Amino acid sequence: MRKRKEYLITEIVTGALFMYIFKETSRNAYNNDRRDACFRKNFFKFFGINLPHADAADDVLRVLPPEELEMLKTHLVSGLIEQKIFRKFRFLGKFHLVAVDGTGMATFEQRHCDHCLTKISKAGEVTYFHYVLEAKIVTSTGMSISLASEFIENTRIENTSSIGKG
Repeated sequence: MRKRKEYLITEIVTGALFMYIFKETSRNAYNNDRRDACFRKNFFKFFGINLPHADAADDVLRVLPPEELEMLKTHLVSGLIEQKIFRKFRFLGKFHLVAVDGTGMATFEQRHCDHCLTKISKAGEVTYFHYVLEAKIVTSTGMSISLASEFIENTRIENTSSIGKG
């Protein structure tokens, strides 16, 4: 039996993030890049961690509660604030500027989960969607760092079977 490599949670989350940062077209494309010796060497040189196999990252993120990722984000941002990374961006030299905004994440033609929000057009067509409320530190350069995310969800299942019927 093949022995699986063990990764730190930091490596798992970073690997998942870098799939998006590197604009990989698939997990397979990401795995091909991470196998390249020069790529691996440079990544380790800059970040000091290994890149996990994409399937390992997927396996962990499928079972990791979202609250754990929020706690990790809080810990990382707290570290940046403690290191005074944002000091030069403070408002009036004293305050961190925080913006709060809701944004759409995805839309669907059919309900895919119990938490979908719904919108009904004038023509009676139902659109299902997900929104998230974000709080971010915003800098004068336009950079924003997420402080917290809260998904906006239905707390009850809506009966849409009668929508559009007289």
